[in-house]
Amino acid sequence: MNFEKPLWTGAPGNDAPLATGRSLVADAAAHCPLPSLARNDPDFRPDGAYWRGSMWLPTAYMAVKAADGVGDYSLASRLARELVGHMAATYRDFEPHTIWECYSPAEIRPGTYGKKPGYSRPDFCGWSALGPISLLIEDVIGVRQADAFLNRLVCCFPIMPEGRVGVLNYRFGGVVCDIVATKDALAVESNAPFTLVVDRKALDVKAGRNFWERPSLASLPGPGGRDAPDILAAAREGAAGRFPAGDWRASLPRPVCDGRPEWIDLYWKAWELARAHVVTVPGLPQPRYMDCGHRSDRIWIWDTCFMALFCKYAPQEFPGVESLENFYSLVLDGDDKPLPKVTGNRWCGKDEGRTLDFMVHHADNPPLFAWVELLYALQTGDRARLEKVYAEKRWLPRWFDLFDAFDPEAPKPRGVSAPVALKRVADGYRWAGCPSGMDNTPRGRTADHPSDDPGRCPDNPGLLWIDALAQQGLSALCLSRIASLLGRASEANAWRARWAELRDKANALYWDATDGFYYDILEGDRSKVKVATLASYWPMLACMTTPSMGDLLLAKLRDPLTFG
Repeated sequence: MNFEKPLWTGAPGNDAPLATGRSLVADAAAHCPLPSLARNDPDFRPDGAYWRGSMWLPTAYMAVKAADGVGDYSLASRLARELVGHMAATYRDFEPHTIWECYSPAEIRPGTYGKKPGYSRPDFCGWSALGPISLLIEDVIGVRQADAFLNRLVCCFPIMPEGRVGVLNYRFGGVVCDIVATKDALAVESNAPFTLVVDRKALDVKAGRNFWERPSLASLPGPGGRDAPDILAAAREGAAGRFPAGDWRASLPRPVCDGRPEWIDLYWKAWELARAHVVTVPGLPQPRYMDCGHRSDRIWIWDTCFMALFCKYAPQEFPGVESLENFYSLVLDGDDKPLPKVTGNRWCGKDEGRTLDFMVHHADNPPLFAWVELLYALQTGDRARLEKVYAEKRWLPRWFDLFDAFDPEAPKPRGVSAPVALKRVADGYRWAGCPSGMDNTPRGRTADHPSDDPGRCPDNPGLLWIDALAQQGLSALCLSRIASLLGRASEANAWRARWAELRDKANALYWDATDGFYYDILEGDRSKVKVATLASYWPMLACMTTPSMGDLLLAKLRDPLTFG
């Protein structure tokens, strides 16, 4: 999501072939990419041990999007294929056959807990649907980024040895299209015209059927072509009859990936599990919302934000951004109104079945609201939504300011259950494992704060967290883009200036030029705590890196001893 230039300008082509057969699964089983902790760290655990190495979809998705944002589509695609392949192999080989909260970085199985025996939670969609839904559509198939305001769709399809890839019933803004590619051809059928950027070429899609030859698209013929109906018809035939008319799934995007039918099966399984998280609780600001699958009386910010990132593909069925209003309303607009009441579920322990207050768990979870609202708007073209959350209610600017104003010594904000750990100081943000989302991360490890117990979260009170700084930078950048879309140029410039301040601080204090990596630092002497985690890719997602810094960070995403 590089706002410095159009997403497709100068981006390399996706020259990696889409693997067929079982070779990719075997590779993924040996080393699932994007572990939460670098493999060469002394606290790395091949079974995962929660945040001691497990592959988690939130941070893995973020790292893939960081590679996308700097134009390395080839690397992003390879990581996504290996990641989805690992999830599909676990779904096939490990019982129960489902989708898990996190995954082992070294074997075909879920990741283990850090604090208790056993595997992480099953049926977790939840943010884990980001793999078989979002990464499959965006980085495996290559329908990467819609911009409904520019009426543009950026794609970068893999080179297939055989068969088709694409998406049927893909929607952005007012466009509904079928888009399918083979190694020789590209066919699109659309209800409306739009600009399609593919193979680094901008094509004018007309309403109706369109056809181009690949890979070069050099001749750039006009819309139509005798082969276009054949390519699309074959793809439609393969998807036909899967769901009857009127079924809720019939309105969803239908991915096409001939070489990997098991990935398509996992895609539909993810949607089915996610649907179980659509709940209705009377009395909430948004009664119909996406539940995280934890306690019925609690909502978590970053769980819900990441769920909203795949809900954008089916907003008519899945209330992703609507769920965010429960956070805005409870914390920012609660006033003196009584908290909503819910019945405790099995995760509530001794409180199961009791009437409980409905609350936000960690108000200082990662502040991802502006990022999610922007991506939703780019997909749907819902300008009225941006007006509401930015200009009318001012929820997004107010949350940015709230994050900077949190104080662990002050009373908890209304509607919040867990104590606040975040504190802004001169050089960054103090924080802690649980509110950061990376519960038992060893990132605070120093001689005075050892991490000998993989279940323990060695929170270091003197640690300043790179992700808190970068996530605020990402928020400021997205707020700048939102203000610009709404025609508020002076506000856009002011948000961009705040982003630049955070960028400069991250690069001056948290970047290690010798290692080519961002690290957390100690507040007292600004020394770097050299524990390498995926959290250090938030600055890249927030467009904070120079090209040379980006190259060094990308190298670690390729390196099998770290995150590759």
